[in-house]
Amino acid sequence: MYTKLNLNLAFQLFSLFVAIFAGSLTLAQTSVSSCGPLFSTGQYGPYDYRTDVDKLPIVLVNHFTPEVEALIRGKSGPRPGEDIDYTLRAIPNNHRALLAMVRLGEKEKTPQPSGSRYSVECWFERAILFRPDDSIVRMIYSTYLNSKGRLLDANAQLEL
Repeated sequence: MYTKLNLNLAFQLFSLFVAIFAGSLTLAQTSVSSCGPLFSTGQYGPYDYRTDVDKLPIVLVNHFTPEVEALIRGKSGPRPGEDIDYTLRAIPNNHRALLAMVRLGEKEKTPQPSGSRYSVECWFERAILFRPDDSIVRMIYSTYLNSKGRLLDANAQLEL
């Protein structure tokens, strides 16, 4: 039988849990705000490149074609940036699309390639936030950071 004291203690613990949980959600939303939300209403995905293989073909066939990956032309428009952007919004940890975005940034000599709503670095941050355990994303990101002369950051990604 619960006493008034036990119920009060349970309520306080529950309130503390809710406050901590809400605070962690706010922190997570704040940390991704500069690189946009991972989940948007009406958006296809996000899906994991490694495990959601049945959900990937619709994106790959309609947006991440061999011509887009090779930076020759876009599928839905004249330039590949918009299709790579869409691919990474639907499949944030798509290794090949991340590499294509890096190459597009290098080709255009800009941190934010044309047709991309985020910088190359933001795409990596989004992929890591989406699936922190994806070691391939971290290896690609480390290589990218190394090419920018950010050796400490590159090594930190490899250690993670």
